[in-house]
Amino acid sequence: MVFEAVMVLLAFCIGAYSLYHGYRKHHHNKWPFILFSVGIILLIIKLFFVHYDTWLLIPAVILIVTAHFTNYRKCRIHDHAHADDCDH
Repeated sequence: MVFEAVMVLLAFCIGAYSLYHGYRKHHHNKWPFILFSVGIILLIIKLFFVHYDTWLLIPAVILIVTAHFTNYRKCRIHDHAHADDCDH
């Protein structure tokens, strides 16, 4: 269980950094963060409710992948759409 918790924490750190970079540098849309957060919350809940492992894992993975795909698409669509809070 400790290994799985560390992997969830690692996935959160890497995923959050990736989404934050896209948000800050490209699209300024919070929707990928919302999808990602719900997915990570489901993964955390899965750590405690092992009897519902598959029922929590499948939607968690779908939400996290959708968050990254949405982030990717929004980065490509806006292609460096600058806002007042951009530092570049």
